[in-house]
Amino acid sequence: MQHSRYGQAFIAALEAISPGLSKDISRASLLEKEQARQLFSFLLERACQCQHMGNITLGRLMLKEVPENVRVAHLEETAHRVLDLEDEWEFRQLLWVYDELGRGEAFDRLILRGLASTDPDLREAAQDWMERPLQRNEIPLSQ
Repeated sequence: MQHSRYGQAFIAALEAISPGLSKDISRASLLEKEQARQLFSFLLERACQCQHMGNITLGRLMLKEVPENVRVAHLEETAHRVLDLEDEWEFRQLLWVYDELGRGEAFDRLILRGLASTDPDLREAAQDWMERPLQRNEIPLSQ
């Protein structure tokens, strides 16, 4: 992990959630429910609310490293609880996260939410992402 001030603060925050988590994110599968909520809140805040690419990148990278079964159990619920999905920036950043994770059903639901929005910016964001090719070399999870 990066040793910039962003990386150091990131490591410290992960260690505060559970000692050793920054060295082995697969330990997320062993977290108590409240610790998992803290972890996903923290990672989504970095990946979707921050403006600095260092924070955004760290959040996205760690979300990718969390075991898939843990992500499926916590990511979408936490996103709806923590993020302001009526905010175009956070909406677009979450679409980016889902895209990097292979899209899937949560991505599809977020697109539908955006298309149904009364906010023209959210509708445009959803349309943009619908037309964008998958960024990963994997088959989307919803197929």
